[in-house]
Amino acid sequence: MAKINDLSKLGEAAGFKSSNPPKKKSYNEHKNKDKQQNSMTKLDIHKILSINSLGLEELRTLLDDVEGFVKQKEVSNLTAGQVRTIYAIIQEVEDIKGLHLKRPELAFVAAKQDSNNVKEVLNFFMDIIKQATTKEHLQNIKDFTASFLKYHKLYGTNKQ
Repeated sequence: MAKINDLSKLGEAAGFKSSNPPKKKSYNEHKNKDKQQNSMTKLDIHKILSINSLGLEELRTLLDDVEGFVKQKEVSNLTAGQVRTIYAIIQEVEDIKGLHLKRPELAFVAAKQDSNNVKEVLNFFMDIIKQATTKEHLQNIKDFTASFLKYHKLYGTNKQ
């Protein structure tokens, strides 16, 4: 039997888990995560829910934000099929209650994905739906989803 000098290795050899703390994330890992979260939160849900009643400058800013969101590597790597699935789920809805009933369907689609990026985008759409309360919100969400799909068609890198 090999001689074990390190006590932590002795414990691991006996079946105990190491008491070493988990490796801390580097500054760049935190910075990249924060950058991704900031870009998701840059899209103002309240503006999305009122997209058709925004003034021209607010609308331009929102559409620029949507374009920037889709250009991100994490979002542009979504497949065209994944984006069309989100679009189809939302476009088939006829009333606000039906929209809320699509949340479990979006959750199911997210659960089937291997990519955290897809899950985050689907969670973002679910967050928008959670705040929708009127027929106008429904139409605005449909319009937002259409612009998301169209920008993805232009900037998406994964054409599957």
